[in-house]
Amino acid sequence: MNNNFSDNFLHKLDTKNRVSIPAAYRQWTDEEQVEFVMSKGPDTCIVVYPAPEWDEFIGNLTAKLRKTNRNQRAYLRKYTHDASRVKCDKQGRMLVPQKLLDFAQIKDNVKIVGMGDTFELWSEEIFNQDELNHIPIDDDFFAEIEANL
Repeated sequence: MNNNFSDNFLHKLDTKNRVSIPAAYRQWTDEEQVEFVMSKGPDTCIVVYPAPEWDEFIGNLTAKLRKTNRNQRAYLRKYTHDASRVKCDKQGRMLVPQKLLDFAQIKDNVKIVGMGDTFELWSEEIFNQDELNHIPIDDDFFAEIEANL
């Protein structure tokens, strides 16, 4: 499956709370049963992981965190509490759980944003209002990011 999600798309949520995965992201055969995991993002969006990416992410996180530490348990809980496994239907649609739609304030238009090994589902209005999505990308921006790598 494609694990290089890039670009952005605008799709509508259908009446059954399903969203179509962009054709550019659908790199699987009809015989494959494709599974994703949706979780609350650190921003007001839903992060969608291919199931193997999620399993690796949570495995690595669990290995690093001490469950005897209250803050570390809370951090792990933040990621796993509302995570939902979903499967795509034959038309490339996936059902978005209502609790995640409510969190991301998605009602109609869904902005789909590629993030490399994951992609995000945003309310079009929230995405357009989010100040971090409008930071000028200039030399200072790149210098700050590169200094923290």
